[in-house]
Amino acid sequence: MTENTTSDALDVHAHIVPPTLLTDLAETEHNGFSARRTDAGWVVSVPGGGDTRPIRPRMTETGPRQAWLVEHGIGKQVLSPWLDIQNGTRDWARRLNDAMCASAAEYG
Repeated sequence: MTENTTSDALDVHAHIVPPTLLTDLAETEHNGFSARRTDAGWVVSVPGGGDTRPIRPRMTETGPRQAWLVEHGIGKQVLSPWLDIQNGTRDWARRLNDAMCASAAEYG
């Protein structure tokens, strides 16, 4: 969960793609997943699914997410993984969950 202490409003539909996961996937493929930066943003190659749409900075970067929360008067978010990258094995799910936990800790 991310937090902006200016409001009690709760956003329960907030997707995240952890930046540490993307940089790791850019360096080393994992279970068929890989990632690369493009001019339009990060793209993940998903086994059996091809390339995702470009990932918006608000899903990967702390600054744009926090600015959006403040702009919309939202105090907290419940983070969930982006559906486009959930096509994987138990090992992949564990890796994604661990990266999400690290990002949530960074957000506070």
